[in-house]
Amino acid sequence: MRGESGTGKEMFAHAIHQSSNRSKGPFIVINCASIPEHLLESELFGYVSGAFTGADKGGKTGKWEAAHGGTLFLDEIGEMSLALQAKLLRVIEGKGFFRLGSNEQIQADVRLLSATNAPLEEMIRNKTFREDLYYRLNVISFTLPALRKRQTDIPILAHVMIKQLNHLLEMTITGMEEEVIERLKEYRWPGNIRELRNALERAMVMRETGKISIKDLPDYLQIKQPFIRESVRVIQEIEREELENALIKMGGNKTKAAQTLGISRSVLYEKLKKHQM
Repeated sequence: MRGESGTGKEMFAHAIHQSSNRSKGPFIVINCASIPEHLLESELFGYVSGAFTGADKGGKTGKWEAAHGGTLFLDEIGEMSLALQAKLLRVIEGKGFFRLGSNEQIQADVRLLSATNAPLEEMIRNKTFREDLYYRLNVISFTLPALRKRQTDIPILAHVMIKQLNHLLEMTITGMEEEVIERLKEYRWPGNIRELRNALERAMVMRETGKISIKDLPDYLQIKQPFIRESVRVIQEIEREELENALIKMGGNKTKAAQTLGISRSVLYEKLKKHQM
């Protein structure tokens, strides 16, 4: 599945799992961008005792094996190295896998879901993503739209989140004032569903009980939309300038530019696409 950062790809993957005949099995998540490349293989396939310096004495079961009978969700799969992509392809083709340091082949019955916001087609052309793996993963593909393109969904999502957060935070928020609902629908939500949840959590902490009012929202949501639009425009111009400077400094090398900016390669691609660069 595709979609901007924060559009709820993991939530959607979990919904697919829950509605499938594997719902009683495990739902395992790996974010390929958050785990260092040299550790991702051991996280995915596990290892035996003494496989490498610092390995747990009793070894470790990998996420693929742990997902047996259920679903494994690989987020940010575009961040996976070519070497590990080859091993993943082998497993998908039913050839099994080995824990690091072991000669014993393991088979596991796993449904694989993956997500990315990276332009995989461009990465294939640049030889940074395997074409054969792309076609193995791209059986059923869809894109989750950004929250700004789903304004009518915002009140529904907000009420569901409030219910969840009431339980988590042990609060008794009963809803939102109408003005709050309209303000949430006006805002552009660059951080998508993740940003909406964070804004609601802040408002609930401020309110504690009853209905959320405008004054409970984060400061940037208390300002009327025209001012928000202007501030967003300025931020976007600054962001574009930073991207241009990083690319110029690194001679057009996107991987090095991403490192300079302190972001993952997939996030860089997303920002370049947003600014049509």
